[in-house]
Amino acid sequence: MELRVEEFDVGPSADGYFFVDHSDDLAALAVNPELPSFVKRSCEIQAHGHLKKRPPKGGRRFIVEVEEPEDLDPNAILAIRSVIEDLQPGWVEEVKEACRLANHPRVIAGWCELSLSVVVAIIENLKARGELPED
Repeated sequence: MELRVEEFDVGPSADGYFFVDHSDDLAALAVNPELPSFVKRSCEIQAHGHLKKRPPKGGRRFIVEVEEPEDLDPNAILAIRSVIEDLQPGWVEEVKEACRLANHPRVIAGWCELSLSVVVAIIENLKARGELPED
């Protein structure tokens, strides 16, 4: 199933809206047009991950980027982890290098101009493979 991405105002409380309709073999993501391009791409990566792992219950999900690691949705992180290395390998290397200079995901996200959810997903993948730089 292919993902269609459109810019559309999904309201002030969400960055994106993802839905899957298996009867029409349709998957779509609406992202707020005023978002920075890296946040739009983060929403798209998360949607691809949901398609790969399993679509959300009911086939619909709001995507919200948060400011603090403790506010992250674990299902969103799992979805991103499943596809990030294939879709954005350059981001993986960028985060890996930034981990040599900082150890807080929010700081790394700022330096790399990536969403916090993407940074945390990459760090978890690196940690699982034992590829995080030593403190």
